[in-house]
Amino acid sequence: VIGGNDDPLTGDPNANLNPGSGLVVEGDSTQNLGTVTLTGEPGDWASLIAGCNLNVDTLILNIQIEANKWYFIGFPFQIRIADLMVTGQYVIYEYDAQMRAQNDTTGWKKLSPDQEYLYPGHGYIFNFSTEGSFSIKVYAPDFCKLLTFIDLLFHPSDDPTNQSWNYLANPFLSYYDINDLNYTGPITFWDVLTGTYQTVRAGDDEYYLSPYEAFFLQTIGNTPTTISFDPLKGLTKRQKEERQRNNAHHA
Repeated sequence: VIGGNDDPLTGDPNANLNPGSGLVVEGDSTQNLGTVTLTGEPGDWASLIAGCNLNVDTLILNIQIEANKWYFIGFPFQIRIADLMVTGQYVIYEYDAQMRAQNDTTGWKKLSPDQEYLYPGHGYIFNFSTEGSFSIKVYAPDFCKLLTFIDLLFHPSDDPTNQSWNYLANPFLSYYDINDLNYTGPITFWDVLTGTYQTVRAGDDEYYLSPYEAFFLQTIGNTPTTISFDPLKGLTKRQKEERQRNNAHHA
């Protein structure tokens, strides 16, 4: 933790956050950092919790990957595809919910070669030909503009199982408890460790969205028109594990 009642760090120091570690920037004073590197892999992510109180020159996100696995991920910032760095070949697909609703297809389509950016709050799937590190550089990321809500779209279909799917991504660089969302319907996510879809529901299940995690939900019935995220409720891995222990103790 930096900030709070302490004076900001002087200069523009760099910060390297290893898997499972976390950095929380507190208080209203602005903290300036040079290059901040977050490294993680499924099940063991680094976290960064901050808002307008943090300026960063360059943010580097390192994701440890295996070859020929699907990774369902998104990012909190707009990412220039040219700034993606990976050994070997990779492919990116996006999700077209309207195509699924109208044509009874899976909804996946390969990203257009003309597309220049990946967008915050949107989910994508990646597949890599080579094991190693998938790195993303973000220059001067604006932590003031982290999304706090994402619009949910409605796509009518003759088949209820195909209507109104939304494929979103955690808008924070931290873990987030689904029970802190304003959405209580089923959430479907891809478990890269088992290679299967899993479904959880707030109120019934304890589940925490990971940094970069993309997920599905369906806008049916009384679903809200937006899904909201509270920037004060992001968690580091350690904070998440403490909450899990407390929940187990009071169960």
